[in-house]
Amino acid sequence: MNRNTLIFESRPNINWREEMHFYRRRRNREIRKERVKKTILMRLRSFFILFLLISMLFYLARQTYLYLINSDYLNVKEIQIFLDNSSIKKEFEKKLSELKGKNIILISLDELKRKLMEDSRIENVSIRKILPSKLSVEIELRKPFAVLAEKGNYYLIDEKGVAFQKLSKNDKLLPVIFFNKETKKEELFEILSFLKKIKNRSQIHSIEIFSSNKIYLRLNNEKFYLIFDTKNLYQNFISYVKLIPRIKRSFGELEYIDLRFKDRIYVKPFREENNGKKR
Repeated sequence: MNRNTLIFESRPNINWREEMHFYRRRRNREIRKERVKKTILMRLRSFFILFLLISMLFYLARQTYLYLINSDYLNVKEIQIFLDNSSIKKEFEKKLSELKGKNIILISLDELKRKLMEDSRIENVSIRKILPSKLSVEIELRKPFAVLAEKGNYYLIDEKGVAFQKLSKNDKLLPVIFFNKETKKEELFEILSFLKKIKNRSQIHSIEIFSSNKIYLRLNNEKFYLIFDTKNLYQNFISYVKLIPRIKRSFGELEYIDLRFKDRIYVKPFREENNGKKR
């Protein structure tokens, strides 16, 4: 019997299948470890390459930005203002001229619009940058709708009731609304809504608000005044327009017409006392 036979016979209890399975599992673990190492190295390398690319892009972006903000090519050379009123346009041209020579990229349009909108005369502003060196500014002014009189001062207001310009004297071409500390905003808005419906507002001289139930309206070229309340103001005014020829024929010169009642109109004719004074 040879030596190999003796060795084989000295280990009669060895399970060769289990032994092979043990070696195979150990080999598989070693292979997995190698794969994990390779995966980690590949990810680290990819991360490093990505980091380099991002750093390069950031550096290039920063250098480009620095070049642009320091380039004379992008300095504002022209400011184009679109505005109907020539005198006010010159005023804004002078105000915006300080932007010339500044880098167009560094100009904040939102901030510029906010500063312009601080002027109460402006309704809206639209600003555009036209590269490389031009600003386009479109300004929409508030439109005078009526005159607001308060404590002896006169202000132009738009149809929303926003006061945007103080007047040195009353503008006779626009209706005057007399406003006092007891007047409520709702009453003022009712008057503005009424005026919007009147085609020829120049026929109205003034409107004086005492309360929601007592509003005096005076017309140009008429000595008498009309009394309204805020309810159905426009409909009552239309009724007056239809009835005034007949009222004048019947009563002659008038002191006032009261239109606050639904189914009737009160008319007070104008009379003179014996001493010649008007009542």
